Amino acid sequence: MLFGFAQAGVQKFTVVISGVATTQDYNFTPCYPITGEFYHPDPNVTRVRMEYPVDPSKFFMYPVNRKVHIDFHEKQMKRGDNPYSDFVAEDDYGVEYGRIRMIFWAPDPKKDNECKNATTS
Repeated sequence: MLFGFAQAGVQKFTVVISGVATTQDYNFTPCYPITGEFYHPDPNVTRVRMEYPVDPSKFFMYPVNRKVHIDFHEKQMKRGDNPYSDFVAEDDYGVEYGRIRMIFWAPDPKKDNECKNATTS
């Protein structure tokens, strides 16, 4: 886990969702509440755009090096949907510095909020 992780130690774009850190495309069931943290070694990166790949005009902006609540996906998962997004590291001008696609599988309603890792490349 990278909570409280100093950015100086980050070697590549890193996304931390509900305590699970990844530097590549990832597929899993995160625990609620769904939180996000975003780290990048390049100091030019100031934000992360969470975009819906089918329609990139639908997106949310998040700061780097700070914990945020990702309630958009949390609400979808609680409805039983399996949302996915690209997390795009970028600077203030929208120049891309890395991209990680994540699929958020809704938990089985019988098991409620069981976290399950199912890494895919």
